[in-house]
Amino acid sequence: MIKKIVLIGAGNVATHLGSALCGAGCDVVQVYSRTKESAMELADKSGNSNRAIMFNGGDRIEDILLKKNYSKENCRDAEINIDALYTLEINEYKDYRNVQLNIKDFREI
Repeated sequence: MIKKIVLIGAGNVATHLGSALCGAGCDVVQVYSRTKESAMELADKSGNSNRAIMFNGGDRIEDILLKKNYSKENCRDAEINIDALYTLEINEYKDYRNVQLNIKDFREI
């Protein structure tokens, strides 16, 4: 069974999917979204306590997956090794405070 999930997008479908997956015992480990606020809100709803966030990186990840012959249907089996440029930040959102990685750029290795 799949245990670790990365959600790309933080809209209505991703919100309901994230909640359902967490309820089924999966761990949402990353959320990618166009805005910081929507990524953090979905991460909070999904119970994600250890965070790495990136804004506007979903298209690049999808391109890497497609080059490796993964489709949207089978990308859950994909593993991508990357070098990442990031900053460590203290995230304060609502009444929640934690350390997160803010990924600025990455490259496949």
